[in-house]
Amino acid sequence: MHRLAGLIAICAAFCAFFVGPAAAQAGRGDIFLVSGVRVDQTAPDAAQARAQGMAAAQRLGFERLARRITSAEDQARLTIPRPDDSALNQLVRSVDVEEERRSGTRYLGRFAVRFDPNGVRTALQAAGFQVLEARGAPVLVALQPGAADGTPDLWRQAWEQGGFEGELLPVIVAAPVQQADWASLQPFATAAGAQTVVVATARQTGAALVADLIEYDSNGAQTPRGQASAAVQGGDAGLPDAYRRLADAANARLQTLWKTGLTLQASQRSRIVVSALYRDMPEWTRVKQALEAAAQTTISDIRIEAIGRDGAVVTFAHGGTMDDLSRALERFNLQLAQSSQGAVLRVTGR
Repeated sequence: MHRLAGLIAICAAFCAFFVGPAAAQAGRGDIFLVSGVRVDQTAPDAAQARAQGMAAAQRLGFERLARRITSAEDQARLTIPRPDDSALNQLVRSVDVEEERRSGTRYLGRFAVRFDPNGVRTALQAAGFQVLEARGAPVLVALQPGAADGTPDLWRQAWEQGGFEGELLPVIVAAPVQQADWASLQPFATAAGAQTVVVATARQTGAALVADLIEYDSNGAQTPRGQASAAVQGGDAGLPDAYRRLADAANARLQTLWKTGLTLQASQRSRIVVSALYRDMPEWTRVKQALEAAAQTTISDIRIEAIGRDGAVVTFAHGGTMDDLSRALERFNLQLAQSSQGAVLRVTGR
């Protein structure tokens, strides 16, 4: 009886550890937290304008989150749910004010809205969407104002306040750069933990802003990632908003490119059953921590099938061949080997 209770406790600890895909998000922003949500509301008095602004922030935040964690293909063929106020309140965990200005009848604010993951998943899946939660390694966006552009601060602020660190492809913003080559960008990429850098060059063409996106990697390769554009509405007075919309459009392009590869990889992924072996509970903890780290980029949908005193049966999805998987897991101090009983997983190092 005592042994059974111990196994139940161990299994409960494992399940608590792998609470779902969101468990691997620490340190790169929470994908269910949508920051940088801007509202502009007018009402008969300041209190009503603020209340309307808060409600608008929840609606806009939900739409941004839905677009964040679903594919462009699904968005083209399906309709994003529009929960009523009561249902939306159930989905929202918190609303934080990042910035606000108000007058007698007008309210302008920037909010961070945190949503309930299970509730959002249920709402989107009920509407037919596949929910995407796997995340990529961070990408560093280095900003480069065009030669004729005199407002680099607006371009920088648009990215810094955009809330893009919570995306599936986490975006880290670097200071503006004057020279775009890997030798110059590599120190910034290393500091950010990024493997690639996207240089986003902003320029004004007539009544529009245009951003050119070029990706640089450690092999010295330069890959054009297209353009984004935004109309300047209201002349110079509309430039701040135009730069924000330009950053949104550029980020959306990067996210779409990432998710296109993600959905392709998902259709080509295989599921593997492994025996995770360990000598004691501290070593079991190291196995779990390594699997959690690998779940950020290498494997997904980790499940515990059975557990014992010195080993557990674990399944997860992966892409590529077994050799590819083995090499990828080595980066997380996990050794994957084949035995007569099947695949065996052990933690290495200290």
